[in-house]
Amino acid sequence: LAAGVALTAVGMIFAPKSDERLAFAEGQYDSVSGLWKAGWKREEGKVIYTLEVPFDCSAGFEPEGSGRRFRVNGKETSEREVREMVFSAGSYVIEAEETASEEGEGR
Repeated sequence: LAAGVALTAVGMIFAPKSDERLAFAEGQYDSVSGLWKAGWKREEGKVIYTLEVPFDCSAGFEPEGSGRRFRVNGKETSEREVREMVFSAGSYVIEAEETASEEGEGR
């Protein structure tokens, strides 16, 4: 799924797959627990992910690629921390800034 909402055996995981052919993608899943939303957009050398987790739920986030700089709701966060975070009910904005080596790949 391009937007990245996936229910797995261990729970909900946001694992978006941005695609350079698209400027953005959004998706949602209406579960018994509530509405889950995820999306991403490309903006000025960054991929900005948005996540919404319903009340009394939690989820993980699996960023694509590696070696990026992250900010979660404005706070600088390491890639390792982002991969280990458990996102409880609420809305989140995760910014992934491409490093110089990623910007030059495949172009």
